[in-house]
Amino acid sequence: MALSPRLAGYDNLILDLDGCVYVGVEPTPGAVEAIDELRAAGKGVSFVTNDPRHSGEDYVRRLWRMGIRASLTDVVTVGAATQHLLAETRPGRTAFVIGTEAMRKHVGDAGLQLLNDTELASRAEVVVVAGTEDLVYDDLKQASL
Repeated sequence: MALSPRLAGYDNLILDLDGCVYVGVEPTPGAVEAIDELRAAGKGVSFVTNDPRHSGEDYVRRLWRMGIRASLTDVVTVGAATQHLLAETRPGRTAFVIGTEAMRKHVGDAGLQLLNDTELASRAEVVVVAGTEDLVYDDLKQASL
């Protein structure tokens, strides 16, 4: 497969995962071969996802199972981006997370003290909502009152 001339001016490409590189547990048709061709042409390939339900490690394992080589430094998750932002702008603050365990871990790893499941939850300085399929009124009440 020959690379498109449109790619000649780019050294690095960022590819969205879910719906582009794969759908569910299957790579999209031609994705594995296209990524191999990009790398063979000397292009850097990174991956991005806005799905907060899994860790970067989970995505790396998923890509390898599909035949796509990737390392943790190749994958940017919304959780990692949130962690980076919070670490730079809100270190040492308190947080209440309405979301996945992966997102709770990212917020904690950013240096914030998680107040979930404590009597102080309503006093959190930062509220993060991401990836929850079980959002209920009590969560919003606890986070905001």
